Amino acid sequence: MVKLPFRYGMNQIISTVLKPVQRKGAERYLQLNLLSFAGSVSLTRFLLEITVYSQLGNETLHIAHVLYGGILLYISSLLPLIYANRRAYTWSSVLSGLGVGLFIDEVGKFITQNNDYFFPAAAPIIYAFFLTSVLVYTRVAKETPSDSRSEFYAVLESLKDVIDRDMDPEEHSELRRRLKRIKKKALNTDLGLLSDQILEFVDSEAIYIAPDESNLFDKAINWYAGFERTWLSRSRLRLFIIVGVLGMGLAASIRLAYFLVTVGDPVLFESILRDRVAGLSVVTNAVLFWAVIQW
Repeated sequence: MVKLPFRYGMNQIISTVLKPVQRKGAERYLQLNLLSFAGSVSLTRFLLEITVYSQLGNETLHIAHVLYGGILLYISSLLPLIYANRRAYTWSSVLSGLGVGLFIDEVGKFITQNNDYFFPAAAPIIYAFFLTSVLVYTRVAKETPSDSRSEFYAVLESLKDVIDRDMDPEEHSELRRRLKRIKKKALNTDLGLLSDQILEFVDSEAIYIAPDESNLFDKAINWYAGFERTWLSRSRLRLFIIVGVLGMGLAASIRLAYFLVTVGDPVLFESILRDRVAGLSVVTNAVLFWAVIQW
């Protein structure tokens, strides 16, 4: 019988995989990812619009921005694999958001035979992909009761700041609260005993508490956090979403009403349809169908 190079059996491995633990600060990382994603798509479309969709390349080469997106996605996947510092997760979340934005922006090229960037169905796909990402964020950000095991994973994440001598007073207080909760929940267990030992160290003078001095990156994050607390409350966000949805619904209703009026006038409808078809790079039944729906 071949002995496995590790001491855990298959049942233990499967059991561990089936009980994932949410990373401490996961909702913040996903938030940065979403903001980078939205900013990447918006800025890319804006730059292409003001440059009249110019291309980087020559008669043979075309360096599409999806390649830059792939490079950023690859870098973002390498950072948490190479570096153990928590800052790696921040950069990974930002770069992955930028990368997926550059990638998904060119989805029209990858779902059409003629690589049509302006394929009408591309915009709904991008929108649906972003909404799916928002749904994942809301699920992760939703507060759920945590057990001692999840709490201890968060403690281990916080201890990285102790190693880096980067723990500020607020993080120190949070760490103490977590350890006390674990000690109370897991009394007379391995986690309870271990949390008791770590708490003794955390309360000792041996631990270094860094002064609350923020660098430029931290100041930007703190400014955004303050802006979010002041202006982006749940009630305001709910109002903004309601107004936005009503606005889009009103605009769609106006377009629908105009469409129904033009359908009743064959001459006007034919003229508008000709203009619409003239803006398409290729005309097929499917492309014409999506173009009319988008209109």
